[in-house]
Amino acid sequence: MNDQTQEMTEYIKFWAKFSQKSEEIMREYNDLSDENKRKASAEAQRMFMAQGVAGVMEYGRNIALKNIYKQ
Repeated sequence: MNDQTQEMTEYIKFWAKFSQKSEEIMREYNDLSDENKRKASAEAQRMFMAQGVAGVMEYGRNIALKNIYKQ
C-alpha cells in the first residue's frame, strides 16, 4: 500500500471510530435529565468555541482521569 493510500485509510478509520464514539455519547446524553442536557450542551459549546476538537478531547480525558482517581 502506498503512503497516500495508507494515510487515507488511517483518516477514514479515525472518522469511523469518531462516529461510533459520538453515537455512544449521544445515547448517554439522551438519558440525561432535561436540566443536565441543558448544562452539558452549554459546557460543550463553550469548550468547542474555546478549544476546538483536540481541546475537548483533552478536557474529557482529564475529567475521566479525575473520576478514576476519586474511586
